[in-house]
Amino acid sequence: MSIKAYSYQRFSSFRQQGGDSLRRQMALANEYASNHELDLQTLCLADKGVSAFRGDNVTSGALGEFIKLVNIGEIAKGSYLLVESLDRLSRESVMAALRKFLDIIDLGIVIVTLSDNSIYRASDMDMIKLIVSITIMSRAHEESAIKSMRSKAVWSNNKRLARDEGKVITNSNYPAWMKREGEGFSLIEAHVEVIKMIFNLSDSGLGYMKIAEYLNRQNIPTFQNNSTWVPNGLNNILTNKAVLGEYQPHIMIDNQRIVDGEAIKSYYPKVIDTALFLRVQKGIASRNQRGSGYRKGKFSNLFIGLIKCDCGSAMILGSQNKVNQSSYLKCPKSECKGSIRYQYAEPQMLIALSHIQSVIEKYREPDSNELAACTMELSAKEQLLEQVSADYEASPSRVIAKKLSAIESEINNLRDDCSKLEIQASIRQQQDIMLLNLESLHTPEERCAFNAKLRLLISHIEVVDCEGDYKAMVYYSTDGIAVLEQQFKVFYRGLTSEVYEMDGTKLLETTSNIPHILTSHHEESVIDKTNFASVMNNDDISSVKFEKLKAGGFIKTTSNYRSD
Repeated sequence: MSIKAYSYQRFSSFRQQGGDSLRRQMALANEYASNHELDLQTLCLADKGVSAFRGDNVTSGALGEFIKLVNIGEIAKGSYLLVESLDRLSRESVMAALRKFLDIIDLGIVIVTLSDNSIYRASDMDMIKLIVSITIMSRAHEESAIKSMRSKAVWSNNKRLARDEGKVITNSNYPAWMKREGEGFSLIEAHVEVIKMIFNLSDSGLGYMKIAEYLNRQNIPTFQNNSTWVPNGLNNILTNKAVLGEYQPHIMIDNQRIVDGEAIKSYYPKVIDTALFLRVQKGIASRNQRGSGYRKGKFSNLFIGLIKCDCGSAMILGSQNKVNQSSYLKCPKSECKGSIRYQYAEPQMLIALSHIQSVIEKYREPDSNELAACTMELSAKEQLLEQVSADYEASPSRVIAKKLSAIESEINNLRDDCSKLEIQASIRQQQDIMLLNLESLHTPEERCAFNAKLRLLISHIEVVDCEGDYKAMVYYSTDGIAVLEQQFKVFYRGLTSEVYEMDGTKLLETTSNIPHILTSHHEESVIDKTNFASVMNNDDISSVKFEKLKAGGFIKTTSNYRSD
């Protein structure tokens, strides 16, 4: 029976795949096996684009799998391992390479180097062969170390030129929605439109899974052939600052990809507005802090993750008993008594919420997405200034001094920009404010999107159990400030409520009966009755005649109001 032989091929860069490396190594193995009557196996042992300088071919590559098969007896002792040269097995330091080389031989495997037809087996490893093998390993490691050092130096210089002179790094990867063109980049318009769609869907309140389902349902192709949209890929897009035109260099340390310095601004063409990017990041962070609310295609609790008992527990939907299966908001803790019937509470809470943005503006400092972006950049520059100042103190130089001066100049300009934006925000605050807009809450997707937008306005709703049949809901802004209180009175066939600002100003009264608002507390205005009916459980209110109603998104007006 012929002795089995296995051919192992490796090349460290995928650029070599298009060359002659793999074909040459296979040809040498076939020739040797034929000349020495070995049974060359078809088992593929190839590490394509895998480095032997760090030992990746053993820890996670085909050579490591070969060793495992020998250890469990799937590959018999006495089998041949055919390699072009010893540097295909390892380019690590001499001691590490020698240890792995001897480990393979000690397993009973015969190693043949095809470049010189040398044979290494445990039974006849004399001193001369050992010295020769060590010499080859040492030379291979030194060559790889020099190449690595030169490559790092070139890469470091390319990054410096990118920062200082705006030059594009030749061999760097770039986002899938653009391509290299001359000395820069050009956008792939079809891909950019998809990127904008993804950001708009996220901004509307949809999570990764729902966005992926939508894109796949619409047969919108990904940026790679024969693939579908998946949540992880969408996360990479939505959190990637390359859409803002930034390039963040990295370095590899102990096989870990580590950020290398500050991001390079305006490196790529910008495709997403900064304000939209920041809104999306805030929405993602908000959704990560709560349960999704989706269970079997439902989003029954519109306020999931927001409404809490005053004991600190999240309020949940549940039935009162086995007979009464209606949904009630209640605390899961048995010591907290009382509950609120959800179908009566939701429409009245929505009416209270339609007033909340104008009330929040009374308590909140002037702010805007643009101001938030400017403030964030200013904070980053101030942190960078501290870092560079520490570098200068440790090792003063003209180069660092020049960099300090440039950063200080940028900080001064950003401070001026922030001041201007604060003034503009203050002026806007005095103008009429569009209230929370509800177009429809029919589908789980629409209810989920509303929940996500609501989180941009409030941090939570606290339910306080009062004396008798009263419960109070206190609405808190994202700044943690109590801004509204809605006092519910529970009675046998429904709920009524009174809504107050925290200074005691009464805004309105609500009831379980459609249209849910007691009109005596509002100035005259006109309601879009069709829209109001569609939101409030599709009840027909066409016969209800009233004009003194104000409910935010239901009413086509933005004038300020208050009940005295």
